[in-house]
Amino acid sequence: MKNRAPFILSILAIILVVFLLQPAYAGLTNRYVVKNNPGAAAPYDTLANAAGDIQTAINNAYAGETVLVAAATYDTGGTNNWPAGGLLTNRVAIYKEITVKSINNDPANTIIRGATHNGTNGPAAVRCVYMAANSHLIGFTLTGGATASDGSILARYAGGIFCPSTEATVSNCVIANNISEADCGGIYYGTVFNSIISNNYAKGYSGGAKNGIFNNCTFNNNACVYQGGGAENITASNCIFAYNTAGGGGAARSGTYYNCLMYGNKALLYSGGAMECSSGHNLKIYNCTIVGNHAAGNGAGLGGGGIVFSNGRTGTVCNSIVYFNFGFKGSNIYTDGSGTAYITNSCTIPSMAGWVGSSTNDPLFALNGTGYGTNHLAGNYRLQKDSPCANSGLNQSWMPGAKDLDGSPRIDRFSGTVDMGCYEYHPRGTMFKVR
Repeated sequence: MKNRAPFILSILAIILVVFLLQPAYAGLTNRYVVKNNPGAAAPYDTLANAAGDIQTAINNAYAGETVLVAAATYDTGGTNNWPAGGLLTNRVAIYKEITVKSINNDPANTIIRGATHNGTNGPAAVRCVYMAANSHLIGFTLTGGATASDGSILARYAGGIFCPSTEATVSNCVIANNISEADCGGIYYGTVFNSIISNNYAKGYSGGAKNGIFNNCTFNNNACVYQGGGAENITASNCIFAYNTAGGGGAARSGTYYNCLMYGNKALLYSGGAMECSSGHNLKIYNCTIVGNHAAGNGAGLGGGGIVFSNGRTGTVCNSIVYFNFGFKGSNIYTDGSGTAYITNSCTIPSMAGWVGSSTNDPLFALNGTGYGTNHLAGNYRLQKDSPCANSGLNQSWMPGAKDLDGSPRIDRFSGTVDMGCYEYHPRGTMFKVR
């Protein structure tokens, strides 16, 4: 044993040295940002020594940490090559698996502002934020961003936020007044919660958002040249689409929509509400209310105030109300002869062959609203007690535990049958247990 003692002591010494040399970040900490902080000093782990800009704090953070940002407008600096190969500058690049959060979860006063190139897209433009997979952004306004005017989609998509997949998450944010040279003026991909996507513009498709997953979000006043004023090919749950405009599909193009409300949207040609037209993705509408939308076109094959299926695409409308829309050909649901719509337990007019369990009767909203498209004065689209849409839906596997647009149980516990539309009618005096 005596001969082994020096060897054992050597091993213990090495272990001790390794332990003493462990970096300070072995225990995760927060990094702080205070704009233009004169006392900024690494490791930026208190408000007193906070970084003076967001990117510096991100560069010094380690995976799993949180960067906490004090209220201010962050509108200088930037970094490029995010995503890799993209030449567009990002005001902020969250290229690590970290969380970036406003200190008070305060989007009204914590702003990341991009930049245009002489008022539009171009080489001097700056996107607001790039986000890597498994990164998180909470409590900001992203505004004023723009994209390059040429190059790959990495540089021409999303003046607001560019995510490579749905594995980046955004919550309690306002994505507003951004532009893109190609698609998605607001946000590309991402999983988004409780946010507002507003007044974004795309010179191509999808004014507000393209791809991605959206929960409890509002899309309003977004626009694009071609199709999908509010969004394109997203999965949306409990979202509102209002006053968006496009050449086709004022509210949305393709995608899957649950418990959504689409009103006051406008298309210059066809489908004031939602549309599917050879994009490679089918349109699926479940328990949505689509009302007061306008398709302005009056040429051959144009129209469809509420929903349009064309060019051989197949769509689904289930448990939904598509009523009081206006278009020159088919005010509510229109197919051009090549498109196919599977309509089940829905309320719309006129009826078509093959519809199952559907109604053409007035849905009896609490208040219909007036006008169409961007001139629509919003009503109250909850159901009256005697509505033919109450207890007339088809229960589906996704509904247990789901909420309607008001946050009430999707299936009324007294009737046991889901209603049509985005709101469930609950008898006056019904009480719910809040978890």
